[in-house]
Amino acid sequence: MCAEYEGKGGVNRKKGRIVLIIMLVIGVICGVLYQPFVDYLSSQAANPTGLVGSVMTRIWSNYFQNLSRWTFSLVPVDEYATILDVGFGGGANIKHIKERNRECVVYGVDISEEAVKTASRFNQKHVIRAK
Repeated sequence: MCAEYEGKGGVNRKKGRIVLIIMLVIGVICGVLYQPFVDYLSSQAANPTGLVGSVMTRIWSNYFQNLSRWTFSLVPVDEYATILDVGFGGGANIKHIKERNRECVVYGVDISEEAVKTASRFNQKHVIRAK
């Protein structure tokens, strides 16, 4: 019995080494890819483009809705105001301004074409033109 037990222990040690090597390889790969991935996501946040940019701006539209509602509940906006939203992202602020004050005019500018597309879809009933 002792010989059998020692034999299984050797197999378990070998499996443990293999698992350790696999974990180290995964750790190295993650360490190497981590910074480029973070850099890529940061660049997408600064200027969303393509599929990832589209997803990010949609997330922003949904994520910031409550914050936008709360903010504009505290800020009085004249019914006939003209407002410029710089860097509108997903368009949540524009939506809430127009929902509260249908007569006001809102202009929005954003560096990202993807943000313009997303905000235009998000605010479709209020958009006169999107360029």
